Amino acid sequence: MKILRTSVLGLACATALVSSVGVSPAQAAQPDESADPHVALLSEYNRYWTPKPFDKQNFDTAFRGDVTPQGSKILARNDEGVEQINKAGVDEASQAADRQGRSQQWRALRDATMFTDPLQEDNDSLGPVLSKYVAEGLAQCTPANVHSCSLTHVARFLWLTGFQEVTKKSTGPAKKYFNYPRPYLADRSFADSGNPNNLRGFKKNLAIARVPSRIDVNHKRGGRALLTAGYDLMDGASGTNLTVSQAFPSGHTTAAYAYGLAMAEILPELGPEILTRASEAGNNRAVLGVHYPMDIMGGRIEGHSNVFAALTTNRLYVASLKAARTELMAYLTRRCEADGHGDTVQACIGNVGANDKKGYYNTFTDSVSTTPVVDRASALKAYRARMTYGFDKASVYGGPAPATTAPVVPAGAENLLGTAFPTLSDARRRQVLAATEIDAGYALDSSSGGWQRINLAAAMSAKVTVDKAGHVVKIETGNLKPEVVSAPQAS
Repeated sequence: MKILRTSVLGLACATALVSSVGVSPAQAAQPDESADPHVALLSEYNRYWTPKPFDKQNFDTAFRGDVTPQGSKILARNDEGVEQINKAGVDEASQAADRQGRSQQWRALRDATMFTDPLQEDNDSLGPVLSKYVAEGLAQCTPANVHSCSLTHVARFLWLTGFQEVTKKSTGPAKKYFNYPRPYLADRSFADSGNPNNLRGFKKNLAIARVPSRIDVNHKRGGRALLTAGYDLMDGASGTNLTVSQAFPSGHTTAAYAYGLAMAEILPELGPEILTRASEAGNNRAVLGVHYPMDIMGGRIEGHSNVFAALTTNRLYVASLKAARTELMAYLTRRCEADGHGDTVQACIGNVGANDKKGYYNTFTDSVSTTPVVDRASALKAYRARMTYGFDKASVYGGPAPATTAPVVPAGAENLLGTAFPTLSDARRRQVLAATEIDAGYALDSSSGGWQRINLAAAMSAKVTVDKAGHVVKIETGNLKPEVVSAPQAS
C-alpha cells in the first residue's frame, strides 16, 4: 500500500523549483523583499513589529524581530486569538463538524494538503448533491489526462489559479520580510540564542496543542495519504532550511481564498458558500495552531489581490474563466435535469437547497465564529466574523486611524463581480462593493488599498434594484442568489 506524504513541503519544493532553477542556494542573491507588492499591501504590520533580516543560509536569523511599543496591544490580542481557536479545536476534537462525521481538526489537516491537488479537496461548499456532481466531473482530471475528464476547462482554470500562486511567489517574499515567529514555537523569544527577540513581555511559549498527523484512508481519488500540519517542516526542526516558513501572512489562507475566489467566479450563484468555505480553510490554520488571526487576515487580502490582478491583466486567465463557467453551467444543467432537480442551474440550486439548509455545513464554533454554519445567513455571518477576528479597530490598540471612513474600492475590483452581475456596468458593480464592504480602520486596512474591507461574500448575495435609467437605487444582502431587479414604476 502506497501512502502519499502531503504537506507544506510540496509547496515549498514547487516554489523553490520555479524561483531558483539553474541557481544554487550559495549563488542566489538575497532579494529585497521589502519592494515586493505583497509586502506593500501588508506594510501596516511594520507599525507593530520590526523584522530583522532573514538570511536563508543561516537558520539563526529565522523568526527574528522586535515587537514595537505600538504593537504591544494588538499583537497580544493576536496571541489570544490563536490560543482560543486552537483550544476550541481541542475541545471539539471528538465532535462531528460536518455531515461526514469528521472533526474540525480532521478538516484542518485535510485543508493543509490543498496545494497538492486543488481539484480534489473537500468541495463541500456546494452541498452534498452539487459537490458530488462536481467531484465526479473532475475525477479523471490530471495535467497529463485533462481531455479525459468532464470538466476540462474548470480543471484548467483552477490549475491556472494555482500556477499563478506559485509563479508569482505569492506570500513567500512577505513571509521572509516580516520574519514573524510561528505561534507553536517552544520559545518565540529565542532568549538563549545570540539573536533574541524583544517580545515586550509576551509569553515566550503560547498554549498551543499540536494536532497529531493521521492517515486519510479515502484521500482525493480513492488513495491514502498522511495528513500532517507540518510543524517540524515549517520551523526547520526537520533539519533543512528549505521548508522554513514564517507566520505572517498565511500562504495557505492566500491559496484557499485564491481557489475559493476562482470557484466563486465560476459559480457565483453559490459564491457566499464557497467563500465561507475558503474562510474556514483559513481559520483552520489557527485550529492547527500554525497561524495567528492577523496572518489569516493578511492571507485573505493577498488572495483577493492576486485573483483580482489576474482578472484585470491576464487575458488568458479571463478567457479560461469564461470557458470554465460555460462548461460548468452546461454540465450541471445536464446532471440536474437528469436527476429531476430542475432544468436550470439556479432552479437546481433551489431544489437541492444548496444555497440554504442543504448546502455548506460546518458546526464548528470558536471565539470568533460563534454560530454553526447551516444556511446562507449563518455562512455570511461566519465570513464577516473572520474578516476582523473579533479585533477592535486598530486605533483602539494604538494603531492607525483610517484616513477616510468613506468606502474605498480598489481600482478594478469590480472585475470580481463580472460573473455575478454580468448586466451591471463596472461603475454599478463598484457601487455594490462599496455598499457591502465593512467599516474602515480594522487591522491591516491602512495599507491594504481597500482589500481589507471588501466583503465579496455579501456582495455575491446582493439583490440590486435599478431604476428605469439603470441607476442603482437599493442594494440588499442575504439574497439566495446574486440578482438585479427593476424598481417598481410609480402608478
